[in-house]
Amino acid sequence: MKTANFSRLSRWSGSVLLPALLSMMTAGVTLEAAGPVVTALEPALLGVSVRELGATGDGVTDDTDAIEAAVAAAREQNGVVFFPVGEYLVSRTIYLYSRMTVTGAQGAILKKIPAITQKFTKPVAKGDTVVYVDDASVYKVNQDFYLFDGNGSGANGTVGRIVAIDPAENKITFTVYGYEGAMNSYKVTKFSVFSNTFPILATNAQVEAADGLVIEGMTFDCQRQPDEPNSYTLSAIQMDAQTGGGGDQRNMVIRNNTILNSPADGISVQSRENITIENNRVYNCAVFGIHVGTTITKMTIRNNYVENCGSAALFWCYLINEIIVTNNVFKDNQAGCTGIDGAGANSVIAYNTFDGTKTVGISMAGNGGGRTVITGNQFMNGQGTDISVAGSSYCAISNNIFSNGKDMAISQRTSTRITIVDNQFDNYTGDYVIRLWKGPKTKFTLDFAKLSRVSGNMVVGGKVAAISMEDSQQIILSENLIVPLAGGKAIEIADSCSKILVKNNIAEGEVVNLATSAR
Repeated sequence: MKTANFSRLSRWSGSVLLPALLSMMTAGVTLEAAGPVVTALEPALLGVSVRELGATGDGVTDDTDAIEAAVAAAREQNGVVFFPVGEYLVSRTIYLYSRMTVTGAQGAILKKIPAITQKFTKPVAKGDTVVYVDDASVYKVNQDFYLFDGNGSGANGTVGRIVAIDPAENKITFTVYGYEGAMNSYKVTKFSVFSNTFPILATNAQVEAADGLVIEGMTFDCQRQPDEPNSYTLSAIQMDAQTGGGGDQRNMVIRNNTILNSPADGISVQSRENITIENNRVYNCAVFGIHVGTTITKMTIRNNYVENCGSAALFWCYLINEIIVTNNVFKDNQAGCTGIDGAGANSVIAYNTFDGTKTVGISMAGNGGGRTVITGNQFMNGQGTDISVAGSSYCAISNNIFSNGKDMAISQRTSTRITIVDNQFDNYTGDYVIRLWKGPKTKFTLDFAKLSRVSGNMVVGGKVAAISMEDSQQIILSENLIVPLAGGKAIEIADSCSKILVKNNIAEGEVVNLATSAR
């Protein structure tokens, strides 16, 4: 009978590998207290534990060097990096590579060192590699940093690494690298900020394209500080876009992670295609909960929970094709944020819950390619517009449930070939529940909302009108059950409309049709 060394294997208890070991036991492999490790035990199952390379996981010691050593060792072996239970403190970005899996036992936490931010004491020009601050002694060599634009948004900046510190002159010398590093994009302003904010795990497409990368089962705590500026370019998990000659990045899986307190995004994926983001929990991120780049196709985002995030609750994904967004929950996200912003063509948004949206639940802006289905979602307690369709086409909004909104449920602005059918709208206290109108002119919009159908809906609410049409043409409005608020109209059609067909609606309240060419 072949034997294995139990003491070497016990550290994996509770990990994703335990089922494989139990399976081998039932197949005739026994575990004993002593003896050599048998060759029958597949080495590829074990991976590289960061503890074996010197990580402490005590939440106090900087474990960055040991984690980088584990990543390097895994590249030479089977590509698996394993984090046992513990809190691992990191002071710079850990870069990952192709065909690599990063996985953790339950209770494995990666914590970014708390950020320290200081304004520049001397101007910094584009291309400079030296910065002067009030107190350079609070930083250390080999620490990562970010140069912010200083306007509070962090929209522009450069990632780098400290190579030398002169405490006497409060001078820091750095090298530019990593995400956005090749662009050298930081601005010269008196408000610019030098901060030790950085992504925790990232790919580096400037150096090498990653293909086949998995990150699972980890907790990321970015330890955002009160004085730390927001950033639009950093995140806990950062899958870079191509910069330089790195090539396209594909086939990424990010699942079963918990992400907390990012000064930017929870997850940022700028790769090319075949991306899966599932079963993650994202809390208290300053900008996007999940940020998706503009060139991705074939992406699935499902079963994620996103709460109390900033600029956008789920993701910004303008002009992306073939996206499936299902069974996610977006709850109590901040003012100014959109649940799903700019979903691309040939996409499905289904069976999600939007609770307490303060601005927009789903924004379909400039989706000219269209062919997006929004179905089976639940919108509740919204303070802004639940679905905004502007400058888009070929969208179907069907079988959704909307309740207790304080603004509009659906705003269709200057879009064409939109169907709003078989939805339920209950207790909307804003001016309108469904509004088809021209709205402000943008580069995305047409002159009219046109070639659309609003049918089979139950619409309850609206102080001015339950259903309103302005600057619309070629619209069918049929077979709806409409109950406006007291004093509100059931249907209001402005004289700027034309070719409107209104039939077979059951309306409690006034129907005002001012469109002289309506039929």
